[in-house]
Amino acid sequence: MRRIVSSAGPVSAAILMLSMLLLIAAGALAAGRSGPVVLMLNKSDDTVTFVDPKSLEILGKAPTGVGPHEVAVDAAGEFAYIANYGRQTPGGDLSIIDVRARKAAGRIDLGKKCRPHGLAFGPGDRELWVTCEVDQVVMVVDVKNRKVLRTYPTGQDVTHMIVLTPDGRQAFTANMGSNTVTVIDSRTGKVSQIQVGDGPEGIDITPNGKEVWVSHRNGGDLSIISTETHEILQTIQVGNFPIRVKITPDGQRALVSNMRGGDVAVFDTSTRELVKRIALEEAPIGVLITPDGKTGFVANTAANAVTVLDLKTLKVAGTVKPGKEPDGLGWAAGI
Repeated sequence: MRRIVSSAGPVSAAILMLSMLLLIAAGALAAGRSGPVVLMLNKSDDTVTFVDPKSLEILGKAPTGVGPHEVAVDAAGEFAYIANYGRQTPGGDLSIIDVRARKAAGRIDLGKKCRPHGLAFGPGDRELWVTCEVDQVVMVVDVKNRKVLRTYPTGQDVTHMIVLTPDGRQAFTANMGSNTVTVIDSRTGKVSQIQVGDGPEGIDITPNGKEVWVSHRNGGDLSIISTETHEILQTIQVGNFPIRVKITPDGQRALVSNMRGGDVAVFDTSTRELVKRIALEEAPIGVLITPDGKTGFVANTAANAVTVLDLKTLKVAGTVKPGKEPDGLGWAAGI
């Protein structure tokens, strides 16, 4: 019997092959990440939880080092870097997390047990600035080559949180034990101090890079500092044990979490007046604001919960239970 081959055969085979490739690609995308993700650090679990910011579904978890406190994510949303603060024994490294694969991808050894905490990327996402409390220094880390490039001594007690100006020329740290803010000039290497209130911890910088807002947890107030003159422009009362400050991407509002007050205070940055106080669960600490400025996330450490805020209505919009003692929060862009 003679075999008959249809002229449409090669076309059908090509369509079949294309369909298979599309299915493989779809499967790979489903296994990875197609949208933005919120990273929530669990200090007592030594894990990071990945959460869908819209559905609030928990997408997965990955292990970190001991006592993960703060996280910085690159602009592409590919890799996250976590400061492993430690517990009884000080931590001395950073965890690298592959956000798309939702798994640990290595460590960066800082060379000593120095309790790394605050993190901030410089322009270009290659240099990561890290505070080290025990040694009273700020380290600049090359994340690509996984090595420390430079070290700046602050000489201050408990150098905890850090922010950079948008151009990366100045870094500001909150030094809880010395009641100061350290200013580091990245061009000259000059280090100077600004005297502030009692127990500075929370710190953020306005999107235009003109003002640094630093909250004093023991004093219950907040200083607004000029990045040009390094003078305190104003001090305002904010709440009971203000521990974090985050300014919205449009620069119009500031959110201050008051750990002992159990609330977040929302301020108008131009008038510097209180807009609203939002009651939350026990011990609100870490604060994250989405890039569109529409949603806020607040880690209620003692309640093992993260509260979701609608920043248009200034009301609670949901809750996530990511793990034990959530604190540091990060945003990873979608692909």
